[in-house]
Formats: sequence, C-alpha cells, structure tokens
Amino acid sequence: MKPAIEISPDEAAALSMMLAELTSSRLEVILVPQRHYTNIGGMVRCAISKNAPWYSRFCGRHGSARFRKNAAFDTRIKRRETIRILTALCESRATASKYVGDFMREARKRVAEGAVESVFAMSGAAACEQWATIEGDGF
Repeated sequence: MKPAIEISPDEAAALSMMLAELTSSRLEVILVPQRHYTNIGGMVRCAISKNAPWYSRFCGRHGSARFRKNAAFDTRIKRRETIRILTALCESRATASKYVGDFMREARKRVAEGAVESVFAMSGAAACEQWATIEGDGF
C-alpha cells in the first residue's frame, strides 16, 4: 500500500475547493428549436450549465482514442473517479491514481495565485464567522 501523501494546509484547501466546484457544477444540455429553418422540428443542443473550468481542461488533456462519427468531445476521465481521487487527496489518504500529479499542479497553481482565500483555508472559529457573514448576506 502506498504511504499517505503529505499535503500542505493551503494545498488541502485548494483541493477541497476543487472538489466543491466539481460536485456543485455539471454539464447540462437541453434541446432548443433551430433559429434557421432547415427541417421540420429541427433542434440544436444548448448548454444551460457547464463543468468547472479546471475539470474541462483536465478532461481535454486526457482524450479517448475511440472513433466517433461526429466531432463530439470524448475523454477517458470519469467524474465519479475524479471525485473519489480528490476526496482521498483532501483526506491525505494514499491513492495509486496516475492523475494525482494533475490535481496537485492545479492545487499548487491556485495556492500561488492566492485563490485559496476561502472558508476552507481558515481556522474553525474564523470559518464559522465568515460563514455566518455569507449566510447573513442572503447568499
């Protein structure tokens, strides 16, 4: 069994943010009527919500070799496996995934950019105060 991974508190906070983004957003597509008349009942797909930007980039880097007739985006990445790996990293548990490096690079990039200023990065009392402020504002 692999040993536990050593992750700094800032990296853990960034990984937690990534996990929260992934679980709270998902690509959803609906069909809407075409603007230009080409055939009776013609519809086009329209995205009403999108994946987290980092997850879209991650899926794009790991494309599938499967042949498709159309130019649809195809990836080897599975959402539930990504959530499982991120959860393990947040808890500093060992994981044998080959994608750990991708997640750690994204977390380190967020830490370097200072994007970890959030409830996740605060101590318990400060996080509770910040959360109360957010809840009080009606968000």
